[in-house]
Amino acid sequence: MLPDVFGEIYSNGSRTLWISSSYRNFSHQPFKKESPHVSAMRVPHSNSVIDLNKDFNADLLITAENYKFESWVRTVDTFSLVDTIDAPNEKIKHIGQSSFIDLERDGSMVHILPLCIDDSCMTSKVYAYVNKKWHLLAVEFLHSDKMWGFVPPKNNESLPFSLRFGDYNMDGFTDAVAILRSQETKEIYSEQHLVLFENIPCSSATCSLSRTFTIKHDVHFGTLTPMMAAFYDIFEDGVLDLVVSVKHADGSIWSHALLNKNDPDAYFIKVMVLSGLCYDKCSKNSPPYGVNYPGPCMQYRTTAMSGGTLTSYACQLTQSSHFSLQLPYTIFGLGGIPNFIDKLEVGIPSNSKMVRHHTWNQIIPNSQMVVIPNPPNKPQSWKNKLFVTPARSILITGAVLLGCCGFIAGLVAILHIRDKIQDKKEKRQEQQYFHFNAM
Repeated sequence: MLPDVFGEIYSNGSRTLWISSSYRNFSHQPFKKESPHVSAMRVPHSNSVIDLNKDFNADLLITAENYKFESWVRTVDTFSLVDTIDAPNEKIKHIGQSSFIDLERDGSMVHILPLCIDDSCMTSKVYAYVNKKWHLLAVEFLHSDKMWGFVPPKNNESLPFSLRFGDYNMDGFTDAVAILRSQETKEIYSEQHLVLFENIPCSSATCSLSRTFTIKHDVHFGTLTPMMAAFYDIFEDGVLDLVVSVKHADGSIWSHALLNKNDPDAYFIKVMVLSGLCYDKCSKNSPPYGVNYPGPCMQYRTTAMSGGTLTSYACQLTQSSHFSLQLPYTIFGLGGIPNFIDKLEVGIPSNSKMVRHHTWNQIIPNSQMVVIPNPPNKPQSWKNKLFVTPARSILITGAVLLGCCGFIAGLVAILHIRDKIQDKKEKRQEQQYFHFNAM
């Protein structure tokens, strides 16, 4: 349950694993190359600890030189190279960071790759790798009669451009945030915008997938220049806000927080998987929380309003380099479905034949679930802490219910008082009757 380090030694190009131990040190272990055609790692890279075959075990995707991607699947005690993927058949000038999301909310992870086919990135594209084939997403970069594109790196040491993902509107489909710049001409200087890539249905005839992204230029900083942005749940209420690094006129860079003012009548489930370790000795009075753990994957299933099944899949902290800025937890948007989560499965990486995953049933929506996989080899003993966040609709429903109960109680009280008054009136009348039998 301790995170290890994977990398490549620059001097000889050998790939290496540094295995962490409970003694707070690392041991050196070479990473085997099964093929002489394996290329060196690309710099900057976007290597990912991701589940490639959906067995709830962490595999490894390596971004290599010459725009290649290597898929290494975890076996019992090592990794095996199962596929080498070439980048899309384009004249690529700049390539962005790879990401993995459940694009179509069908329970499968999709490799998302942004790229540019010209030096200025004014011809930017976004590809998705599905069923062993690259699909071009129908993303329109033209806005206000100006062409927009990703910000190209100035050199190999510059930060690569990337899409950072999160479901900001909680409709169940993963969105993204990025920095784009406009085309520069003699009359118009280029400007940079923080934009949202909203996940929408794709109805165009050119669509090869059911979903795509539309770009929303809704956030403006005036004369300030946004440099980097990422999602974060600032108030721990399940709603994703934005943290943005902005460059001021004097060259200084400040971080700004943008609160999500969208108030959708939607639900969510937030899952955070911890390591379940203690710093020294575990106490019997408190559970061993540990820290956010890289590599675990999770999947939920619930019932849609139409009666069908909805499912989504995600992995936690799949990247850690080149400002990946991923969330240390996973937030699944549920849309306007107030149903219980029928099934939530959580799995952690394993170095044995044993698949370490556990299933929880009937999870309350709008819950923040903390999973403590301790002991790691006994999934049936894993613990979870559930924190429920009341939504506005739940509060309104509660208020209506209390109002109905109060109205009914008022009617009962009025009828009860009327009945008592009627009883007293009848008793007085009976006292005034002349009893002939008494004579």
